[in-house]
Amino acid sequence: MALIASVLIVVLALSWLLNRLLKIGSRELGLPPGPPTLPIIGNLLDFPKTAIYLRFTEWARTYGEIYSLKIGRGTVVVISSPRMVRELLDKHSAVTSGRQSLHFAKIVQDDINVAFLQATDPTCKGVRRGLQYLLSKEACAGHLPIQQAEASQLMYDLMKQPDAYFNHMERFSFSSMLSATFGVRCPRTDSKVLQEFSQIEHDWERLITPGHHPPIDLIPLLRYVPERWAKWKGISRDLEARFKRLYHGLVETCENRMEREEHNGSFMENILRSGERNESSRRTALAICFAAVEGGSITTTAFMRTLVCCLATHPDAQKRAHEEIDRVLGSSRMPVLEDIEQMPYIQAIIKEVQRFCPPAPFGLPHLSTAEVTVGEYVIPKNSSIIMNIYGIYHDEEVYEKPYMFYPDRFLQNEFGTIAGTDDTGRRNDLHFGAGRRICPGILLGTNATTIAALNFIWGFNVDVKSDPETGNRPSIDTNTFTKTFVISCVEIPADIRPRSDLHATMIRSQYSASRETMKNFEHELSPEDVVFVNSW
Repeated sequence: MALIASVLIVVLALSWLLNRLLKIGSRELGLPPGPPTLPIIGNLLDFPKTAIYLRFTEWARTYGEIYSLKIGRGTVVVISSPRMVRELLDKHSAVTSGRQSLHFAKIVQDDINVAFLQATDPTCKGVRRGLQYLLSKEACAGHLPIQQAEASQLMYDLMKQPDAYFNHMERFSFSSMLSATFGVRCPRTDSKVLQEFSQIEHDWERLITPGHHPPIDLIPLLRYVPERWAKWKGISRDLEARFKRLYHGLVETCENRMEREEHNGSFMENILRSGERNESSRRTALAICFAAVEGGSITTTAFMRTLVCCLATHPDAQKRAHEEIDRVLGSSRMPVLEDIEQMPYIQAIIKEVQRFCPPAPFGLPHLSTAEVTVGEYVIPKNSSIIMNIYGIYHDEEVYEKPYMFYPDRFLQNEFGTIAGTDDTGRRNDLHFGAGRRICPGILLGTNATTIAALNFIWGFNVDVKSDPETGNRPSIDTNTFTKTFVISCVEIPADIRPRSDLHATMIRSQYSASRETMKNFEHELSPEDVVFVNSW
């Protein structure tokens, strides 16, 4: 009898354990609906390696504005409507503004990337306060001269090397932000600091992309695997060294410039002049400038690349934009930022580019730091919350033909939505985030994209280049986006030309006049860069 009892206890224990294991990956009561799960792994196999925002949007059509996914014991909640963004991320921002811990951010970026820090972290709070100063209305006005100067070089670059538009737009965006933050500019697409930044960003994105490394944050024991079986450790260490060399080098550059009493009003310079020069303040200052450079340059680059593709493939929209800008400006001058207020159609183009291909289609997941009740659903503590920007902007019940580039929708009403749509919580800047995690650089980013878009539309005709062998104009699918975390339309064979000889002359003249502004940010140019600016 004792043996039977012992066996029975073991069987019951194993049954209980098996039952508990099989429940891992299952959706708990109270969660929003979602696709079917598998035992233990949940929806892990449902995640594609690229363009995951398309899958999020597909699920939203089936399961609605809020649904849930399971990855092991973890819960992911995806929201795909402005109303739900307001309800969950804005109204409950006190407990939905956390971030999942990212092991690689601690190693590679010295834990200064505010995007991955908890909202309650002292460094995060200090960075956001600093960004509010750096990105205030007054500060942004102070950055306008260098932004306009960089835009004038972009125009000049595109006139001389139109086939390299992808690279020139990256240079413009990065150099604009680097000048404002560290007081250093990049006059060439081959400038060393730009090349280092681009390679670091490429390698960093590859490192954190699911499938390219083990799930270290889900299985912490993997951190202790010997390096000979964990190649990611060597990759991380190399990336960390390059990251520190780049950004700490920029701080030292600014410090050396100040010692020579060569000032240009950069943000880092102002911090170093006004604050204590201890390790803590230096770390916070570096985090502030890193956030501005990385966040501002990459998204502006993506916007401009998409703008080129959309205008090249929609000649009627381009023609109307040219007519509007000519009507406002005449033929005597180039545009300035303030002109946009008189150009409703170009405003509509800018809004439509951001809707059609939002650079960060689902942003970075928020984390619930406490249980949250939204309507009939209960979101558990430590749930990831994904804001499906792409899905919100491509809702077929809200936008007429959402996969078509159609600026006129924003002339019909403020949000470009179908008449009678419930626009509760809707904003045209949803792609900048929500709650306490909303991007503080909205104004600086808007200024950069507006200045660049105005100048490009004013100065150039853009078309799809004909095939040199057949003479035929290739068909371009504008819904083909880059397979990166920050997306844009893919590079196309674009034929970019000045609209007239007068436009070309004015572009040259404006670039020449802007050189005086640029010189204030060229104290540390490399010999190669000096040769370039003297000959270009």
